[in-house]
Amino acid sequence: MIRNIAIVCLKNEYAKQVASILAERLEMNWFDTFGMLLFEDAPRKLDETLKILGTREVRKHEEDVVCYGASFDNAIIVCESGAVESNKNWKNLKKNCVVVYLHCAPKRVLDFCAKQKFENAREKRFFCIDEKRVERRIEICKKNANVVVSATGKSPFVAASMVIRELAKWVPEN
Repeated sequence: MIRNIAIVCLKNEYAKQVASILAERLEMNWFDTFGMLLFEDAPRKLDETLKILGTREVRKHEEDVVCYGASFDNAIIVCESGAVESNKNWKNLKKNCVVVYLHCAPKRVLDFCAKQKFENAREKRFFCIDEKRVERRIEICKKNANVVVSATGKSPFVAASMVIRELAKWVPEN
């Protein structure tokens, strides 16, 4: 039985669209861990939080949110791409989730990042990644995910259907 599904993707907005479709089709709840982190820090904006806490502390806070989200039942959890660099996040996700990596070609990820609008330089540094970092995150995701779906050039609807087909084949090892 699948308790939770964790969606990791280097294109967060795309991952949230896929999660929303999956949640509707599978009658599950879904949430974005980074959105939850920002909600908890409200009314501060990300820039203020980064200025007060710094990137390292925001990432630690994100680990707490991922751990909390992974403890749910019947949930789809979307993880922002920076979360994949934390071994603690992978440990918590794999404990109670089937982890699905939506693979997008590195060029598309970089193009997506280049088009993002940020309120200031601090936010841009936090989210923007270079080609080397994209490749590193892809390698981490492929190594750790239970299911890898090639989502390059696919609509969120097609990707969600592909995820459902792959989950139907997936049998937990324990």
